[in-house]
Amino acid sequence: MVTVRGAADMLASTGQCAYYRDAGFSAEMRIATYRRIFFTGKSGQKYYFHAWPLATRFKPVGAVFFLTKRCLDNKTYLRSASHEYIFIGKTDDLNAPLASQSELERFAKHGANCICVHLVANEEQRLAAEQDLIAGNSTHCNL
Repeated sequence: MVTVRGAADMLASTGQCAYYRDAGFSAEMRIATYRRIFFTGKSGQKYYFHAWPLATRFKPVGAVFFLTKRCLDNKTYLRSASHEYIFIGKTDDLNAPLASQSELERFAKHGANCICVHLVANEEQRLAAEQDLIAGNSTHCNL
């Protein structure tokens, strides 16, 4: 298994790294985030996220995350995309598995190919943001 290390935009500026895992060789290179994106909670609060390929692995930092199906709206502009909401969650360690194997399979059935990350160090703030986002957004896999 290869680990390609890289950082982009906000994660690089705050000293946090993202990793891309693939098979075959080991190398170090920069990877880019898809783009910045805002999601709005039921309260009207807008939350700033970075969208990454689903295969990206992160340093162990706390965050709220959206798993989405990222679809290109215009093939000419690769950064112009829409997101179909699949799952909203929170974690105190983005490097740890975000779900069980059965949940990951369910996400894959819905076409999950992107993870949108909003860094939040404080557990209470993560919980509040997660609950606000779940209440304000319909997803395939949140009950």
